Amino acid sequence: MNDKKHLPWLDLFRFIAAFEVLAAHTRGFLFVEYNALISESKTTFTAAFFALTRMGSEAVIIFFVLSGFLVGGKSIERLNNGTFRNKDYIIDRMVRIILPLIPALLLTIICEFIASKSVSLIELVGNLFSLQGILVKPLSGNAPLWSLSYEFWFYLLLFFVGGMLLSKVKNWVWFLGIVLVLIVFTVLNAAYLFCWIIGAAVYLYKSKKKSNLFFFIWYSRFFRLTLFNTNFTR
Repeated sequence: MNDKKHLPWLDLFRFIAAFEVLAAHTRGFLFVEYNALISESKTTFTAAFFALTRMGSEAVIIFFVLSGFLVGGKSIERLNNGTFRNKDYIIDRMVRIILPLIPALLLTIICEFIASKSVSLIELVGNLFSLQGILVKPLSGNAPLWSLSYEFWFYLLLFFVGGMLLSKVKNWVWFLGIVLVLIVFTVLNAAYLFCWIIGAAVYLYKSKKKSNLFFFIWYSRFFRLTLFNTNFTR
């Protein structure tokens, strides 16, 4: 697949998923739970509103699949083509993580300062190194930060895999790095890693010029099996 080819449907999925995450968090902060409503408020419109704004976890799954598709799939293809550069990959991915992470942490600190609350230095350092959900909690209860931790470890896994495959002398450090990431996913929800890998696999299927009908059916089967047969606790 040509890296420069634009896929408009990806932008549509991204927008829908981003809006759903925003709606789910906003509703969670500003509205009571549906069961807490009085009976007169439980109208068809209200039920539809609550149903449409409860799929934040499913939207995050879409983001992880898209990340696997766009990052994992392309990187694996480059490994096969001999065009993968580990240094370029890690710089690109770390910038991708840092750009949303630093402003999110700064905004969290500012909000805590305005509210006259303290910020845990241990949590701050842990979040800077993407250890939220592993050794520390998201900074000051800023729950959405958990997803950035997953992306970091997805990227790091592929970094170690790429290093091991490209190394002329098989270095045990790369293997230990892979083992480290897999150990981390005994703490994190490994089902999300599965979603990321599935996204990469879909890219490889698509790059082999499978028909759009095959691609749609395969993708639909994945979401049906993942969203309805897997118990995601987040």
